[in-house]
Amino acid sequence: MFNPIRLCNDLFDDEKLSNANLRGFTENLLIRTSGNNPGGIYTSLINDTTAKYNLFYGKITSEAVKDAIGQGLTKTTYTAWDEAIKEVSHLQALVIYRFGETGETYQEFYPHGMLEYQEAKIDDISTLFDRFLAAAAAHLAAVEQADIITKVAAFKAARAAQVTVFAEVDVLGTGKHADRKVLTIQITFDFLTIAANNIDNEDAFDDYFDPRYLPLTEGVQSITLDGEINPGEIVSPDTAAVTFKADTDMLFENNTATTMRWYFTTSPGNGTTGNFVDVGPNNSIAKKAGEINFSAANPVLCVQNIGGFAGKYKVKIYI
Repeated sequence: MFNPIRLCNDLFDDEKLSNANLRGFTENLLIRTSGNNPGGIYTSLINDTTAKYNLFYGKITSEAVKDAIGQGLTKTTYTAWDEAIKEVSHLQALVIYRFGETGETYQEFYPHGMLEYQEAKIDDISTLFDRFLAAAAAHLAAVEQADIITKVAAFKAARAAQVTVFAEVDVLGTGKHADRKVLTIQITFDFLTIAANNIDNEDAFDDYFDPRYLPLTEGVQSITLDGEINPGEIVSPDTAAVTFKADTDMLFENNTATTMRWYFTTSPGNGTTGNFVDVGPNNSIAKKAGEINFSAANPVLCVQNIGGFAGKYKVKIYI
């Protein structure tokens, strides 16, 4: 028998998608699909996905829990999350204007740029918000902090209530691979069905799916290059798989005791003759290719170990 799922694989049977985040993605999908169900075309899909969600995560045994979810507790959490992210983005312009985009103060707010906040999953975002609030308390006036404090507090309160609800849910058997597989195949079917219905309308497709949960983001939209590098050495990582543009996003990470200098130049092994970025020990910095000298005349990415210790370079390139 021909099985069409083999042509596209099970998109969500991915070890990077934890059970907690699979839960979040599925709930978010059900909320969005229920709110965007013209003519009831997705009703059977919603019912099938709900049944398989309950099979894996367990049936809700408390009427109070049913009522809480029915009143939009989960939706409230995701709405508050989005509002807090928007405020972090809104404040970026103020931080750049006041402190510049290359100084240490900017790094306290945005060590990985906005991308870190936008791609964070729900189990990680509270830590990032706490770091942002600490930087805001140190560098912004009270009136400038007010909105982000309020929005982060709203998110944390909603998330705490959501977690309390989850604690009341019967989670027996959630580790069973077979039931998880049934769910991931179902939401792969959902994904492909909705994609087919919105193939000519990307904006509509975005109404159904939260890209922060898609496990294919890492493999499809970015590549990571790393390697050993000695003091003073210049290395040109193999970027044959990348077509750089001035606005190509790059995340430079350095978990070693030395300092790495990144830049584009004319040919492998050359020193820098233009803009560059220095990434200090145990630090990371996000830059666009054009900000570190990329052009048609300078197409080669290089890294130089300018510290006194051997280390390991690492860069994530979003393609």
